[in-house]
Amino acid sequence: GTQPWSGIWLTSDSTTTSLFLHLRKGDSVAVTGRIGELNTVTQMYSVTSVVVVDSNKTLPQPILLTTGTFAQGSQNAEQYEGMLVKVVGTTLTALNPYFSDPDLFEINDGSGGMYVGPDGKNSYTNYAGDSTLGLNNILYLNDKIDTLIGVLYYSSGANRYTICPRQNSDWVAGEPYQYKQGWNLV
Repeated sequence: GTQPWSGIWLTSDSTTTSLFLHLRKGDSVAVTGRIGELNTVTQMYSVTSVVVVDSNKTLPQPILLTTGTFAQGSQNAEQYEGMLVKVVGTTLTALNPYFSDPDLFEINDGSGGMYVGPDGKNSYTNYAGDSTLGLNNILYLNDKIDTLIGVLYYSSGANRYTICPRQNSDWVAGEPYQYKQGWNLV
């Protein structure tokens, strides 16, 4: 959904993963399971049934918010857990802000920092050694990330909200170019 409190994080384990394998982007589903706080994240777990109700539905647009919405201590962030969010005009401000999880890094649009998590299937990383794993879009301190889309998660270990990009198209990294009206680009 696009309204606060309209998302939820779904979890699976080795016994329930097969219930999710048939799903495709755009499926509308009915899921049966338990809802509760696990690791301080509201989520559905112990899933027993996943039924496709409809297919080829238009996906909800991500909600545009500032990184400060998710800064440490923010009281407004929880309502966006499990939702697709978007931040723009950010800079990578810390490569390894949380020592026990070196895959997390911090971005900031000037309103406060938020973490970016390694979840999802994309080739972006903050660690050059990951290039051996096929993660070849290496990010460095002060890199510009024009647009970042992902699902919001709460990292209980780091005690911070984390945006989890799903795929490479969730990233627009580098300096955005502003063109004057009337310019012809070829």
